[in-house]
Amino acid sequence: MIEGINVRNVATYDVKGQSLQAFKAVNYLYGANGSGKTTISRLLADSSKFTDCEVKWAGMMPINCLVYNQDFVEANLHSHIPGIFTLGTEDASLLEAVETANHSYSPEFAALT
Repeated sequence: MIEGINVRNVATYDVKGQSLQAFKAVNYLYGANGSGKTTISRLLADSSKFTDCEVKWAGMMPINCLVYNQDFVEANLHSHIPGIFTLGTEDASLLEAVETANHSYSPEFAALT
């Protein structure tokens, strides 16, 4: 479980930064656009990319943290039809291959065969 988060010197956080404490088993972060929610979610997803930030884990034992943010949506949910999507990076690569094949399709060639 997370005991605390220190976020500093990244995105909307200055060098002094902010400290978040008193986490529970399930937590919700909400705020205005540009207030730093996505930055915190990115920190939780991969803290190695944030040298001036810190996630304090209970017992100093990090857990696998699943983060649902715009980065997750772009990497895993792909669709050109509203309401229909594929889930997962493997499905995404297959969808891209189909999309490439569709763009190279020539109706004139199909009519000749």
